Formats: sequence, C-alpha cells, structure tokens
Amino acid sequence: MPGGPSTAGALAGRQGIMAGNPVLKQKLSKKKGAICREWLRLIAETYEARDFLTRARDRFANPVGFTISRETEAIVDELCQGNDPERLSSALANIIRIRAVQDLRPSEALSFVFHLKKAARDALAGEPVDEQTFEELRALDHSVDDMALLALDIYSHFRDRIHQLKLNEIKAERERAFVILERSQGIRPNGGRQVSGTG
Repeated sequence: MPGGPSTAGALAGRQGIMAGNPVLKQKLSKKKGAICREWLRLIAETYEARDFLTRARDRFANPVGFTISRETEAIVDELCQGNDPERLSSALANIIRIRAVQDLRPSEALSFVFHLKKAARDALAGEPVDEQTFEELRALDHSVDDMALLALDIYSHFRDRIHQLKLNEIKAERERAFVILERSQGIRPNGGRQVSGTG
C-alpha cells in the first residue's frame, strides 16, 4: 500500500470510511463534477501559484497538477461509492506524498481533506432543507472526518520516512568527512599512521 505498513493497520480499523447512506451517495454522484471542480479550486488556494493545478494537467508538463487532479477525482468517487478503502488510501497517499515534502505545516498539508466538506456542501446547497438533509450532511461530515484521520496516519508515515532519510544522509556525510580527515592526516583505517618516505 502506498501509505506503508503503518497505514495498513489504521485502514483495517476504519472499514466504515465513506459508508454513508445510499440517498446521500446518489445525491453526491449527481454532483460529482461540481464537487471535483470546487475541491480542486480550494486546494489550489493553498498554494501561492494558484493556477498551476488547472493550467496544465499533463502527466509530464505538470505532474503535480496531474496527480492531484486525478486523485481528487478518485477520492470523490469513493465519497460517492464507498466500497474500496484501499483505493481511498492510495489516492490520499499520492496527494499527501506531494504535500509532505513541501514547505507546509502539518495543518496546512492536510487542510485539503477538510476542503472537501465545503466543496460537497456547496454542491448540495440547492437541496431542500429538511431533517433528512441535515442527517445527510452530518453523515458527510463524519465521512470526511474519518478520511482526515486516515490522512493523518499516512502523513505521519511519510514524515517519519523523510526524517529517517535525512538522518541516514547526515550519517553518510559524517562518515565521508571522517574518511577524508583520516586520509589528510595520514591515518590508516585501522587507526595506525601511515609511514611517509623510506626513513
């Protein structure tokens, strides 16, 4: 799984993510295009260069925009269908992998998940306001909150990996520095000193 072993366990404990109710799923499915467009717009606002997500969605010309656009659509699909938690985890991981290495605080990196609430609510704004609608909106909020918990697990996993890679790099640089220092001082690897000349 893209999220790694630590994410797999969390996902197994949250099989109810995106369960929702069939009426809500049907309403969301009808509004899928509007939800995707609004969610992508809200995500774009978290970046200084806001047009890069919509400027070019080619895999090679704009790989970040392409990935985020593709995976947000996959997540909205799961919001509407809710029958493939592995696909949901994979889509979240592909977005979080990008945001985990960017200059963003954790709250900023994961804010895109909560923007889905607004995008979906805006799309459902024309629905009749009754008790059923309120129940559906509560179910929507619950689903997105569960998604945010899963996103936090994935983000933590990626940040741990990044920190470990940085630590390994520091250790490797230190080892290289010691080797250069030893050579410059004529010290053999076993701790002895090289003899210069024939004496």
